[in-house]
Amino acid sequence: MKKPEWLFVGAMILVGAYFSFRYFSKTEKFNSLQLVPNSSVAVYEAKDISGVLSLLYNSEYWQDLKEIGELKTASTVINSIDSLLNKNKKIGRAFKNNSTLISLHVTGNESAGLMFYLPAGAYSRKILDIGLQKFTGLPVKHKVREYDKLTIHELSSGNTQLTYLFHKNYAIISTVGYLVEDVVRNINADFEDNFTSNNPELLQVPKLSDDNGNLYLNGEQIAAFYQTLLPALHKPVGDLAKSIFLDINLTKDQAFFSGFLFEEKDSEF
Repeated sequence: MKKPEWLFVGAMILVGAYFSFRYFSKTEKFNSLQLVPNSSVAVYEAKDISGVLSLLYNSEYWQDLKEIGELKTASTVINSIDSLLNKNKKIGRAFKNNSTLISLHVTGNESAGLMFYLPAGAYSRKILDIGLQKFTGLPVKHKVREYDKLTIHELSSGNTQLTYLFHKNYAIISTVGYLVEDVVRNINADFEDNFTSNNPELLQVPKLSDDNGNLYLNGEQIAAFYQTLLPALHKPVGDLAKSIFLDINLTKDQAFFSGFLFEEKDSEF
């Protein structure tokens, strides 16, 4: 082979090697919504959750909401956690720069459960310890178990137990242990069957950067939620959208919701 041909072939090999390296070495940015199992009825997403809570606490409607016993107790716990976020700059930055998620799930014939996805990773253990101790007024015990090759942590205090898992700098937490196990199965399945993979259109919508969070609704699971928890109500006529996206804006005296409906697939609602 002549010298010019060698130069050409060598250049092509170098170019091919470069693009092969770029292709195999690049890593996709992790989207925390991938952690949410497909069983979720709704997902709330917010950056700077501390700022959202502060706005909520200073609103006029919170004065009425906090009279509900459960919310009053939760408010005490959240205030303690909020104080920790303000004191610990590293944890505070993690919450301010990353999304915090809350997902709603049907857990029984007349019950529902929540999962929280906190962007503080291992630092979340300290937050959970403080929150749980404030909630129960009792010492907190910690246990570890393995499920499907991943480590699950359990915190217990009195009759209250929190189950949580660490993944990608997130702590996934619930009082319902098998919901966390759903996340383990989701991770081990490489996120092929979860909330976002079944509702990909929700990732395509334009979002406001200065809002107070986003609300994602799974139409099919809302139907199950309705049938399970609200059977006494009159069943509406018609079909619910496959999925719903709502942008949330809070003011001192009002809450505004705006968004999109997607009707690609009928539900049995």
